[in-house]
Amino acid sequence: MDIHSLFNARPQTTSRALREGRGADGSSVPILLTPQSLVTFPIATFAIKLISVVVGAIVPTLAGNLVVLFVASIVVGGFMIFYSWQPNWDSRQKAIAIFVGALNTLYLFAVSAGLPVPELPVGG
Repeated sequence: MDIHSLFNARPQTTSRALREGRGADGSSVPILLTPQSLVTFPIATFAIKLISVVVGAIVPTLAGNLVVLFVASIVVGGFMIFYSWQPNWDSRQKAIAIFVGALNTLYLFAVSAGLPVPELPVGG
């Protein structure tokens, strides 16, 4: 056994398996939330629902309250805007980012609240 093998160990899980949330042997592996994953819609809606459940557990009168979901959507949507913000953007790019971020926030709220969301027409 080479001494370098102690420090240069090969990873036990492939990157594809990690992306799919399973180990190399097929077992499930825990996946941590990261800023990169929070800006994806599935993880963002999960975070919004998690915030709502935690707030509802702490303050039972707010359990299932749509206002809590809306505020959580604004917080997560604001984080998404903040995460993608570039300081060298001109005013046009900033306005577009804020508009798209507002639409994303509304979409996150609608999906988290279980509201019917119109589907995007795909194809010609």
